[in-house]
Formats: sequence, structure tokens, C-alpha cells
Amino acid sequence: AIKDIKYEFVQVNPAKPKSTRQDYINSVNPTGAVPGIKDVDGFAVYESPAIMTYLAARNGLTDLYPSGSSLKHIKRRTLIDQYMNWHHENTRKVTIGYLAPLFRAEIEKRYSRPNADVTPLKVD
Repeated sequence: AIKDIKYEFVQVNPAKPKSTRQDYINSVNPTGAVPGIKDVDGFAVYESPAIMTYLAARNGLTDLYPSGSSLKHIKRRTLIDQYMNWHHENTRKVTIGYLAPLFRAEIEKRYSRPNADVTPLKVD
């Protein structure tokens, strides 16, 4: 257990067909992506920043995510949220920047036709 939070690890492969992970989609994350958690009371949370703040608040981990209402605590939480949002956005940008050319090449290979009209459309 991390920080004395007991959990059960359930492996989900988002690359597999939705039919093989339908229970996860229905009960944890409707997008079918990972990560996602379901608390003992059935409450489900997905997206890493939301999971972290939920677990910290739920378990009183104020060393990770301050809970006070003072301006000092509010500012500290805001800086944490700011970093998590920046990190989340930029991780996706890097991933898309890396993977998009690979996928684009595969799509072009699959769907290109030797006699396709590739003349650019002109819009007046």
C-alpha cells in the first residue's frame, strides 16, 4: 500500500476491443482510457490529476495536497493544480507529436489510391 492506502490493481488494456473491457467502461471510465479508480463506496474517478487530488483529500494527505482554507493553503493547492494541468496537457502534446506521424503514415498507406485526385480544393 502506498501511503497506507489499500488498493486492488486491475489491469486494463485500452488497446483491446471495448467488448473485452466493457465492465471497466461501464463502472469506472466511460472513455475506456486509463488510469481510473473506483473507491470502496463505488465512486469512480479518472484522469491522473483528479485521481491524485481525490485520494489526497479522501485520505487526509495534506503533505501532498493541503486542505486548509487559509490563503496559504489555497495558493499551495493552486500551484499544485497549475503544475498538474500543465503536465497533463504537455504530456498529451508530446505523445501526439510523437505518435501522430506514425499513425498518419499507416493511414496514408492503407487508404491511398494510386489514381486518387490529390489536387487541392480551391475555395472562392
